[in-house]
Amino acid sequence: MRSALVAFERSIRDLRWFITSLDFERAALSTLNASDVVDGDPSNSLKDWSSHLTHGVVKRQFDYNGIIITLYGLLEQYVENLIVGYTRHLNAVVPSFSDIPDAVKNSHVELSLCRKRHARLPMKLLASYRR
Repeated sequence: MRSALVAFERSIRDLRWFITSLDFERAALSTLNASDVVDGDPSNSLKDWSSHLTHGVVKRQFDYNGIIITLYGLLEQYVENLIVGYTRHLNAVVPSFSDIPDAVKNSHVELSLCRKRHARLPMKLLASYRR
């Protein structure tokens, strides 16, 4: 399960690097002058490109959305990796269902049936049932 944390931290570090690169990109492009031209063609002006990227609300919104979606995905992956690691650990500790104490087995059956019943209920009804 430690590997799940290490992978999560590495991914967060990579995301921070990406966010920093966006800041560097904005800073670099904001320093360009209108006279900066690529290949002598004013339509390829770096200033136009800079203005498009640094003042474009749409680009910033897409950057922000991409970061939020990435964060959500990283957290989801981290939780999944924890569950997989925990399940593997449990399988190593108790390799067979028959090795589990009776109290835990009975509780498992009861809770599984309860969970199955709740899975059939609509979400609104389930929320009111839990209160």
